[in-house]
Formats: sequence, structure tokens, C-alpha cells
Amino acid sequence: MKNNKITAVYARTSSKKKSLELQLEAASPFLKGIEPEGLIYFIDEGVSGSSQPTELVKLLDLIKKDRVDTLVVYDRSRLTSSVDNYLQLVNLINRHQVKVIFTLALEENHSLEDLYSEGFKALMVKLEGIMLSNRIKEGIKRKQNG
Repeated sequence: MKNNKITAVYARTSSKKKSLELQLEAASPFLKGIEPEGLIYFIDEGVSGSSQPTELVKLLDLIKKDRVDTLVVYDRSRLTSSVDNYLQLVNLINRHQVKVIFTLALEENHSLEDLYSEGFKALMVKLEGIMLSNRIKEGIKRKQNG
């Protein structure tokens, strides 16, 4: 435990049907050498990214109390689906000097960047979600119209 601070692992699925296993497995290589007493998992299963996930709220409370040294999370979309909320999270994380590690293999840079870059990435994640939703709706409509 660094300076009596913990490493936090956060994982969230938007439905109970989705697996947390992928997110937790991706975190594993980044946790080597961390003592168990210095590691806490925060898991929100079946919780929308647009809501106030209870475990995320607990994690944010610890960050506000300067108890978190490092946050390990799969990707930005796991924290929230709201661009505004994401930018508030980035601001909080930066203010409390929490190191963030994104474990998604496709991430070129596994850490948090400046506020402007993070804002742009949050907008891209939001746009990707909207486009996916539109493709699903269009597919359903076409299937119903035969």
C-alpha cells in the first residue's frame, strides 16, 4: 500500500447477462505485486452507465478522501456514459492525483490524458454508443418489415 492509499479496480456491466470476467482478467496483469490489503474491487453488475452506480459512488468517496493512489478500469465507458459526468470524474481524479490505468488492449496509452483529450475521447465513446443503438434499431425495423 503506497502512502496508506489503495489501488482500486472498478468494473461495471450494463446488464446481468454480460460478463465481468473480461474486465477483471484484463486488470490482472496491472495488479502484480500489489498486496491484498492495498487492493479493493468495486463491482457494479447490471447497472446503466447513465445512473449512479453504488460501487462507483463508494469509489469516488474514497478518491475525495485521498485514499486512492491508482484506479484500474477496463475503459472509459465503464465509468459513465455521460460526457458531463465523465469530465467531472476526470477533474476529480486529476485534483486528487490518482493514477488511472485503462486495461483495454486496444488502448495505445493506458493512462488518463489531459482534460481536452479526455473530453474528445468521451464524445467519441458517446457517439459510438449512439451509432450502435441506431444500427440495432434499424436492424430490428428491417427484420419486422421483412
